[in-house]
Amino acid sequence: MAEFIISNALERLGDFLIEEVKFFQGVGQEFNHVKAQLQWMKAFLKDAYAKQDKDERIRNWMAEIKILAYDIEDIVESLALEVASTKKAGATFAIWNQVKTKYNLGSKLEDINVRISELTKSLKTFGIRELPIPEGSNSAIDRKPKRSSSLRKNYPHIPENPVGVEEDVNLLVKKLVGKERRGSVWRCCMGGSAETSQGDNFKEHRVVSICGMGGIGKTTLAKKIYNHAKVRQRFDHFVWLNISQQWEKRSTWEQILFKLINVGKEQREEIEKMRDDDIAEMVFKELQKKKCLVVLDDIWDVHAWKILSAGFPTEDTGSKIILTTRKKEVARHADPRCYIHEPRCLNEARSWELFQRIALPLPDDQGTFPEDFLISVKKLTNLWVAEGMIPPVSGYEGEETMEDVAYRYLDEMAERYMVQIEKRSPTGRIKTCRMHDLMRDLCLSRAQEEDICDVINLNDKNKHNDFFQSITTKVKPAGRIRRLSVNLRNFSGCIGLETEQYPPIRSILGFSLQEHSGISQELMDSMVNKFKLLRVLDLENVKGFKIPDEIGKLVHLRLLNVASAWIGELPSSMGDLSCLLTLYLDRRYSTSRMPDVFWKMQRLRHLYLPPDCGDDTEKLLFANLSNLQTLFNFPSRHADVKDLVTLTNLRKLVIVIEDEASLGSFQEIFEPGTVTFNHLRSLIIKPKWRSFNTTLDVQKVAACCPRLCKLKLHGKKVYERGTNAF
Repeated sequence: MAEFIISNALERLGDFLIEEVKFFQGVGQEFNHVKAQLQWMKAFLKDAYAKQDKDERIRNWMAEIKILAYDIEDIVESLALEVASTKKAGATFAIWNQVKTKYNLGSKLEDINVRISELTKSLKTFGIRELPIPEGSNSAIDRKPKRSSSLRKNYPHIPENPVGVEEDVNLLVKKLVGKERRGSVWRCCMGGSAETSQGDNFKEHRVVSICGMGGIGKTTLAKKIYNHAKVRQRFDHFVWLNISQQWEKRSTWEQILFKLINVGKEQREEIEKMRDDDIAEMVFKELQKKKCLVVLDDIWDVHAWKILSAGFPTEDTGSKIILTTRKKEVARHADPRCYIHEPRCLNEARSWELFQRIALPLPDDQGTFPEDFLISVKKLTNLWVAEGMIPPVSGYEGEETMEDVAYRYLDEMAERYMVQIEKRSPTGRIKTCRMHDLMRDLCLSRAQEEDICDVINLNDKNKHNDFFQSITTKVKPAGRIRRLSVNLRNFSGCIGLETEQYPPIRSILGFSLQEHSGISQELMDSMVNKFKLLRVLDLENVKGFKIPDEIGKLVHLRLLNVASAWIGELPSSMGDLSCLLTLYLDRRYSTSRMPDVFWKMQRLRHLYLPPDCGDDTEKLLFANLSNLQTLFNFPSRHADVKDLVTLTNLRKLVIVIEDEASLGSFQEIFEPGTVTFNHLRSLIIKPKWRSFNTTLDVQKVAACCPRLCKLKLHGKKVYERGTNAF
């Protein structure tokens, strides 16, 4: 984590020197000296990190390094505020302010260089070695995995890194392929246990079930058996199906059937026209006459098995079934003679081995979401990008974005069971996820230990406390808390605002855990005025306030989510948020007027506008926002539809059509030779009025959007990639 913090500090230094080189001529040498020293120091961090557990002196040295990097960030970003203020002040005060700022900066940089020198003197004393840094690496997360390996899904052929399952695997393989002697119930010496009917354990078992709580390793164990050499010799066909909570009987039977028989296009079309019962019968007969191993991974309830069982033979055949489930009763319903295996939790030594094997050098930004909170993957990846946790990418053939890299990291975490997948899109992409309670506790503990983030719970019992004081008291004397998760429960929004000192918070995520909880306008105004270095302000479901007029002072903001705020008239100071990457606005039709400021936000990547921009809104410009990937609720009533021609990096577009004229202008964009939206995946057209009868040349639109996956009109899907649904 120290390497990540130093990398962030280096990035801030580099960006600042590029943007303000003219303003700070004369102190550039000091800047470059600090930058070079920090870059050199990174070479020692890997060795120091490996040795810190055994040497308290090294742990203290690492803590000092983090504080130093944080202080550099504070200096750079505070200077950026001063520069912005000086530029606004005009020529009268510009020269004096510039001289004063340069003097203060020189003094601070001199102090930083002294501290760096003192820290580097300790390196040889502690025996810390310099290790080479990969060329071009600026961050702990720059080491981008190859595309072929990182985009993998939960497929059975992909190897795992299991710990302590060898005996379990050998036992279950014998139950599937080898005859066993009569005797007592088998028990796994590694900690797994099993039950079977007395007198019947001399046979191969038609069904083997692996039962246990989520995260205990059921799927990992099933994969090892599925790929075992003896199992591969025993069976001729192999089928792996992920059932989970979202399943469909016909699709499940079809997947099995297509694995068992070779079907051409015509036969596949015939099967698709068959009744469900007929398909189930075909599956039944194929399993009856062939030697097939079918894995039904993650069956949640008995109801699912009862429906799917119509496709499976009930007598002994050459085919076998492996079930993984959280409920033992599912296994018993599958077959009274089912062999039930229950993996046990690993002991401390094995658990530590597993953790070391799967732990990734990824941000702990998730330990900030409340317990059992459903996490939107889109929101999470946008947060990671806004926090600077994702390195800039040149992309694969210009296609990959930082959001794609963030998704790959999340996908890798899901593959290693660090997050739980809750919902996938029809194309298989993860839509929402959760953290297991134990994993969240571990991450939160580590994050607090490393001074990465902290959690504040606000309720009416502590509303008489001072908000900033409660934050300040949580800051360790030797650290800096940069990220804050504010959980509101039974909170009316009022709290004291007395303390003048406050920590340099960079990120605030607010969660209203009950419908009536929110924050007061006074508290919101104070947060904007106190936390001037904020990069992330996410209050998505928090109500009770409007956007302060001073919001434009937060010039470092990368992500602003005030979707539940009462907007009224959107402050014109929003145009000063030139660093903004993601903006979520009103979902409740509370907007009366929006100023024409979005065109100033040239870095915007994701813009979520209100469903109605207000009657008093005049023309809004959107042209040349070339970085925009998401544009939600583009208002054809208040903007020129032709502005969309310049937004060629769009991936998702939702447009609100006001009338026939707006629709006509929109369709003109898709005339042959006008523009090609090479990246557009999703297009949703929302007529303003339900009675508005829209018609659209879908084929013409699809021709200009070669990667379009879906097109919706009036809430109805009128085009889907890979089908003939025009």
